[in-house]
Amino acid sequence: IVSEMKELYDLHGVRIFNFQDDNFFLPDRSQALQRFESLRDKLAHEGVEDIAIAIKARPDSITRESISILDDLGLFRVFLGVENASENGLANLNRRQTVEQSLNALEILNDFDVHLAFNLLMFEPDTVMDDLLINLRFIERHLDNPFNFCRAEAHAGTGLEERLKAEGMLLGDYFGLDYRLKDPQCEAFHQVVNYAFFDRNFSDFGLHYFNMQVDFTYQLLRRFYPEVLSESLRGAVKSFIKETNLDTYKCLCQVYDFIESADPSNRLELQAFAADMRAVVDGRSRHLHSQGERILNALNYAYDRRSQGSPGAWPARERAVEALQAGFASPYFGMGGPEQGAYTLRSTEASMGEADIFGLTPVPIPYHLFKSQLSRGAGR
Repeated sequence: IVSEMKELYDLHGVRIFNFQDDNFFLPDRSQALQRFESLRDKLAHEGVEDIAIAIKARPDSITRESISILDDLGLFRVFLGVENASENGLANLNRRQTVEQSLNALEILNDFDVHLAFNLLMFEPDTVMDDLLINLRFIERHLDNPFNFCRAEAHAGTGLEERLKAEGMLLGDYFGLDYRLKDPQCEAFHQVVNYAFFDRNFSDFGLHYFNMQVDFTYQLLRRFYPEVLSESLRGAVKSFIKETNLDTYKCLCQVYDFIESADPSNRLELQAFAADMRAVVDGRSRHLHSQGERILNALNYAYDRRSQGSPGAWPARERAVEALQAGFASPYFGMGGPEQGAYTLRSTEASMGEADIFGLTPVPIPYHLFKSQLSRGAGR
């Protein structure tokens, strides 16, 4: 690992390393600690320094000692496997972890001020309304970190697929396995929020992913160029995360209240409510997305001026506020796509050059352009 990182570092100028492992930690805590110490010391010996690393982890793996070593290494991002805030839900998902371990991990990682994001598998076959309420309370108490929510999917070869098949609940085929929640109210809840939050949760321009992007960008600047950041800019980032999460929480509470008194067999009523909620969620997403774009512009503005000296040499706070006020973002319009007005960004080869501070283009590259560039590269 050290040899590969050194080669990327020396020959290609790589400074950000993403460990795409379901759990970066070893099962034994002492062995994990030794592994991280060895990685840190050997990288330092090879002159690989001033880097940033991103990892995934289970909550029961997180300790202050291990995170302290990873912080020395350059830890800036952790995707944490919270999955469910209900003990009943965790047991049904066979997670073999406790809610207390999730709470402990969240506290530790927030103390180290890293980019922390998680997903809630709020819906699984045996979910009941009390489980949903527990997850809502969890969201209410943890608005500081970007998150997303969805249903546990029965992927081929998983224990969930086998269980649903044995119970005669598995629908679809290997192209797309499906199922319905056993509790009719919970199934109605899932169908409503899956429709109402579809853009926010799952689209390329989804607000929950964008929420993560804003914090991700801020944390990378904090890791590499802390001198360009101001408290005003930090406050804008953290407030945006909380506002996005709070809006999702409020909308989910509206759905909960409706479903609690609704007839789950009344399809027309459910569909009408889902349509109304989608309009509400998408409308608020447009406003919040535009707000986040202005913050992202300010972060890019700060990065562009990183070579202009120390904080004392240029007015970082005033420049950040100026960028926030003069942001060029256009609003988010939902799943229509760029050709129907989402963002108003151009899907052309010219726009592909308009990358952000990490070299990422603002829109997904259309496949035909990707294929043509790949062909030209192969020809060379």
